[in-house]
Amino acid sequence: MGEKRDRVIKIPYTRVIAGVRYFEPRGRMVQMGFKPCSLGPDCDRARKAAWTLYERWNADRKGKPAKKQQSRGEEARETTCLAQIYPPDSIGEAWQRWVQTSEWRRLAPSTRHKIWWEAWVKRIEPIFATSHPDAVTLEDISEWRQQIERASGLDAAHKALKTWRAFWRKMVALRYTTLSDPSIGVVNTEPKPRNQRLSHGEVVVRAKAAWRAGYHGLACIIMVLFDTGFAPVDARTLRGRHLSIDPKNGRFFMDRSQEGRQKTGVPVIGTLSKFGDHLVRRYFEMRGIVTGVELHPETVLFCMRSGVPYGESRMAGDYATVRAMVDKSDLRQLRDMRRSGVIEVFTGGDEKGASLSTEKFGNSIDRSNRLFKTYNPVDLEKVRQADAARIEGRRRRNKG
Repeated sequence: MGEKRDRVIKIPYTRVIAGVRYFEPRGRMVQMGFKPCSLGPDCDRARKAAWTLYERWNADRKGKPAKKQQSRGEEARETTCLAQIYPPDSIGEAWQRWVQTSEWRRLAPSTRHKIWWEAWVKRIEPIFATSHPDAVTLEDISEWRQQIERASGLDAAHKALKTWRAFWRKMVALRYTTLSDPSIGVVNTEPKPRNQRLSHGEVVVRAKAAWRAGYHGLACIIMVLFDTGFAPVDARTLRGRHLSIDPKNGRFFMDRSQEGRQKTGVPVIGTLSKFGDHLVRRYFEMRGIVTGVELHPETVLFCMRSGVPYGESRMAGDYATVRAMVDKSDLRQLRDMRRSGVIEVFTGGDEKGASLSTEKFGNSIDRSNRLFKTYNPVDLEKVRQADAARIEGRRRRNKG
């Protein structure tokens, strides 16, 4: 009898040609964003990448919720990343393993997309992907950070090094290195926090200007941002499932307590002012949305004039247009409204300001000095409160 051969498992949608394994999606797979690519020499790593792509297709085909959370852009990035050939035990191979872990999936989508992928694709991968972690020196990291700062500014350099340090800890956990991070010896200077803020009157003026100019969805987003303290991405991604009515005052409120914020996943609830509620109701009437009737969970609440949901750059562009109608010299952004709300809380909340801000805005300002400086810059009214507190303290001491 001949020698028994090991059974070779065929991986669907892949083919080996001249020792190289290729991923070959077809039909509906291509329509859903899967692209043909080479997975490299037919070894265990290539077969694992092929099987991962096949499992992802199965999950998307069956509509599993966990896979629906990923954007098309991120799926394309992961597919491209897994198709890359990196040296064994390299930083690039460590990254491929990291993005396939369940811990990666637990990160908020915005954190994966805007922080991790941004730093990997633009900063880390082009320089360090083919290197072994133990071969990277302090001098390498220092020069790399300086190059980023010269080319893209202090903020980009600071974020890149923060992500590198976080990824080094992942490489230690994945057993790619046992050494300490060489970037420990590099000073990671932070950019100065923004201090721009808007008053309630300024926000109302801009919302009315947007409405008169036909940017009805944007007008609602402007008031929602100021009233709720949401970040711009949290407001533009609001869906029907987030809309509720407060039984106490009859106004709308935006409930993200289940899904949390896009960037951090922290649960938040955003309430509307009287004017904000009025504006949103008028907008719904124009769109034919009947209040009191349950909306489809995936209905986008606020859209562009064309009826298409807002993207990040388009929303910023439309707001710049509206802002110029009111004041051409104004350069403040939508994200500054969140800071404005935090300042109001601190001004009116006395010693409870930090805890109230954490509850309302879903941040960690009560534990982070950096966030405290970012969202609570020096303010004249707070200085006046401090003067009044000093006088009261002086009076008590003299009385005693």
